[in-house]
Amino acid sequence: MLRRLAQPLHDSRLVALVDELALFPPRTRERGRSYAAERRVADVQFQDGTISGAVRGGTEYYTTWEWNSRSGWQSLCTCPVGSFCKHAYALGCAVLASARDTQGFVDGRLAQLLPRGGAASAPRAIPARGPRGGETADALQRLRTARAEWERQSALDRLLVGAPVFGLSPYAPPLLDMLREPDSSAAATAAPC
Repeated sequence: MLRRLAQPLHDSRLVALVDELALFPPRTRERGRSYAAERRVADVQFQDGTISGAVRGGTEYYTTWEWNSRSGWQSLCTCPVGSFCKHAYALGCAVLASARDTQGFVDGRLAQLLPRGGAASAPRAIPARGPRGGETADALQRLRTARAEWERQSALDRLLVGAPVFGLSPYAPPLLDMLREPDSSAAATAAPC
């Protein structure tokens, strides 16, 4: 999967990612390098200027690097640290190791930033989490038919389990407002004739 990921990244964006990784504190770099070397990075995807992946520590966290044309790369993670964490560093290592191995990307700082050897470029598979197949259909049906706000919230929470969504919370507008709206079919049956 990383072979496809590294191809769309121009060298200038890879250099910018190296610049970002060089800013991480030494202890975070050490732990992130260790995670990358142990192949704890999986499900790496590139889409619309965002690199995302799952990083398994004691818990599985979803991490992204988002490209902003003004400020460059910014990391986000579902871990309590949120950004500039070992998970973001490990994902960055996996991307740069792949670019080094598949594109021939070279930067003098890679030897200091990446794990020794090529371990970071071969992520292991992490089983997908969240609802699958029929479970998704059941959860969607529960969301559609729920009458109370708490029922809709529960159904939405089930659908979002394991989703790498950043900047969108089911407890904030607009989702919270939508969950609070009465169901149109419930409102129609409750209206007096």
